[in-house]
Amino acid sequence: EMTSVARKEMVEAVLGEPIEGATFDFDYPAPAYASAYEEKLGTTVRFERPGTAMRLPAAWLRRRSAMADASMFRISLERLEERTRQLARREFVVAHVEELLASAGDAGMSIEEAARALGMSRRSLTRRLAEHGTSFREVRDDHLRSRAERLLRDPDLHLADVAFRLGYRDVANFGRASRRWFGMPPGRFRRSLAEG
Repeated sequence: EMTSVARKEMVEAVLGEPIEGATFDFDYPAPAYASAYEEKLGTTVRFERPGTAMRLPAAWLRRRSAMADASMFRISLERLEERTRQLARREFVVAHVEELLASAGDAGMSIEEAARALGMSRRSLTRRLAEHGTSFREVRDDHLRSRAERLLRDPDLHLADVAFRLGYRDVANFGRASRRWFGMPPGRFRRSLAEG
């Protein structure tokens, strides 16, 4: 019952409207409180069916999700393509470290934390990354550069907010990093992104 309510809420979030038109089938007899099912689920409920299922109209597959976000889709697709390239080159450790850095978000992650998450010592992680011609510092710097570029594409974020999200407490330090990454200050790089 709880799973059915959760499914209903998930589908409604994607549709952006009530789930009317769907059908919930249950493989057991109607309980004494069967009327509460339709009240809570907001659509047709059937009992003593061959299996338990939530049936959705096929036409819903062609509908645009209310949660669709073109920029997040593009960013996610870029990340997946990069992971695919890394795995194709068999850079598993690098890909795992990048995924850990991405999941850490604004909090960031130290090499000790990354090694612990991967079930190895700091020394082993350092050695494995060196085997692929990189270091934790370089992987983290590449991750920050990619993240900076994505954040700078958002014109609503102030440069100080971008710096803070990247872990820089001082905008001047972020400016130096931007010059190293992009060859120019962050404001100018943002303008070049908008022009390109």
